[in-house]
Amino acid sequence: MFLDSSRVAILWPSIWLVTLTVSVGTVNAQNVEAAEDESTRTIEEVVVTATKRAKSVRDIPASIDAFSGQDLEERGASGFEDFIKFSPGVSFSPGAPDRATIAVRGVATETSGQVTSVPTGLFFDDVPLANPSLANSRPSIEAFDLETVEVLKGPQGTLFGGSALAGAVRFVPMTPNFEEVTAKFTYGVTELEHSADHGIFRAAMLNVPLTDWLALRVAATDRSTPGYIADTRRNLSDIDSSDVEQFRGMVAARPIDDLLVQYTRQDIEIATDDLSFADNREEFTRNTTPGASPLEATIEIESGKLQYDTPWFAVIGIYSELNKPRVQQLNVDRVVGTQDLGDVSRQTSTFTTLTRTREVRLVSSPEFNFSWGPLGGVEWLIGYFNMTSDQQAFTDIDAD
Repeated sequence: MFLDSSRVAILWPSIWLVTLTVSVGTVNAQNVEAAEDESTRTIEEVVVTATKRAKSVRDIPASIDAFSGQDLEERGASGFEDFIKFSPGVSFSPGAPDRATIAVRGVATETSGQVTSVPTGLFFDDVPLANPSLANSRPSIEAFDLETVEVLKGPQGTLFGGSALAGAVRFVPMTPNFEEVTAKFTYGVTELEHSADHGIFRAAMLNVPLTDWLALRVAATDRSTPGYIADTRRNLSDIDSSDVEQFRGMVAARPIDDLLVQYTRQDIEIATDDLSFADNREEFTRNTTPGASPLEATIEIESGKLQYDTPWFAVIGIYSELNKPRVQQLNVDRVVGTQDLGDVSRQTSTFTTLTRTREVRLVSSPEFNFSWGPLGGVEWLIGYFNMTSDQQAFTDIDAD
C-alpha cells in the first residue's frame, strides 16, 4: 500500500538506578529508588514546542502535560506506562514492546486485521512514528537524554495531521551543546514479580563541542526485561523476556548566529523471545503452545532540520525518513489444530514501512506579531507538509 498525503495485565517492577554525570569541572553521583506509589511532581517551568514554537507550557491555552526528561529519568521511566499514568484523561494498554496503545479521552486505536486507524499521534520531535493505515511498530522512546515528553490532549490535526485527531505524544530529544563537554552513564536493575530473573538497564551519553559552531551528541540505551510466563508444556520458565536497544546521534552546526543546521539519527532494535500471555492468569503459566512466538523489529529514523531566524519570522525546513521492518512469528497450532500432533505451525507476518516527510513553515517572531484591536498581538504560522509512505504486509503459514 502506497500513500501520499499533503496538507496546508501490567506487572510493576521495582527499579534501582545509579546515575553518574560528568562535565568539565563537575562530578555528580546520585542514587535513586523509583517507587510505584510516588506522588506526582510539579514541574515549575517546562518549555515545549507543541505549537511549533518554543513557549512555556503555562502560556499555551491548550490541555498539555509536559514532563522533563530529567524528571522521568529519576523515576526510572522506561516507556509509555511510566508517564501516561501521570496524565489525566489518558490511558495505556500494554502489548508487544513496539505496539502499546494510547487512548486520549477514551479514543483508542481501531484495528481490523492488518489495517489500523491511529487517532493519537506519536512523534519523535517532528517525525511521525505511526503508520498512516497498515499496522506496524509504534515504538516508545527511552526517557534517557530527552528534553521533554509532551502529551497533547484533544484534536491536533491542524499542526500534526489526521493521525492526531484525539491527541498527540511527542518525544523531544536533547540537542547538542556548543559550550561544554558532558557525559552521563546510568545503570539500573529491575526486579519483576513472578520472574526468577532480573532486568538490566544501561545508558550512556556524550556531548562534545567540536568547534565553537559545531557540536556532536550521542546517546545509547540497552534495556533487558525479564520474562514472567512459564511454559509447562516445554518445561521452560520466564519465556517472554525482551531486549530493546536504542541509539541516537545528533550533529548541530551554527555557522552564523541566525542559522542552525541539525542532523539526527535514531535507531531502535527490539527483540522478544515469546508472547506474554498465560492460560492460567493466577500462576502465569501456559501449556497450549509447543513453539515460541518471537518478534524482531527495527526502527530507523533520519531527519535534517534547517532554521534561519529573521527579525520578523523564522524559516524552518525539515526532512525525515522512517524505515520500519518488523517480523512477528506466531505459534498457531491451536488455530490449525496441530497442537496434539507434535508439529509446530507458525504464522510469519512481515511488515515494512518506508515513510518520507517534508515540511516548510514560517513562524512569527514574538517581537513582530500582528496587533489586532482588543486581541492584542496575534501570532501566526504558515506551513506546508508532505508525506509519502510505502507500506507492505506479508503473511505466511508453515508447519515443521
